Amino acid sequence: MNLEKVNGEWQGAAWPLLKDAGVRATRLAFNATGQLYLGGVAANGKGPGLVRIGLRDTKLFEVQQVKALAEGFELTFTQPVDGVSAAKPASYDITQFNYRHVVNAGPEHDFAGTPDKASSLKVLSVTVAADGLSARLKIGDLHPGFVTGVRAAGVRSATAKPLAHDTFYYTLNQLPKQP
Repeated sequence: MNLEKVNGEWQGAAWPLLKDAGVRATRLAFNATGQLYLGGVAANGKGPGLVRIGLRDTKLFEVQQVKALAEGFELTFTQPVDGVSAAKPASYDITQFNYRHVVNAGPEHDFAGTPDKASSLKVLSVTVAADGLSARLKIGDLHPGFVTGVRAAGVRSATAKPLAHDTFYYTLNQLPKQP
């Protein structure tokens, strides 16, 4: 998770913990040696599930930090990116959705209020830093008050690795004021 305060309000990014863990986790716990356990219902829905999570690779290529900008986001990476793949707007898929702020919130909805739908946004441009450790995405029609889903499946590291976790969700409460 990555939090920042924008115009006096907290907001930030979160990444899905795991893909296909075999359990729909309702509880997380660390044991005395620091190993993480997920407990819940087995992914097939038949009985309880318990999974131990271990770290295999300590040098993963990841989005390390996300910062909201007046016209998009700045992504900071754990390793230098391939400048060509990271600079392509097509390497990123951006969507926004929200939930109704009522007792029974119901499904996600898009800008028009259509249930079970997200609004797709266009990446207008990407500027990669000279050191390859960050990229600034200029995004058209970005709406505050919505959750922004960013999938960077086309981005590769300088050594041609894909992102270990290519999707994050940023709760965009406020857009920063233009400098």
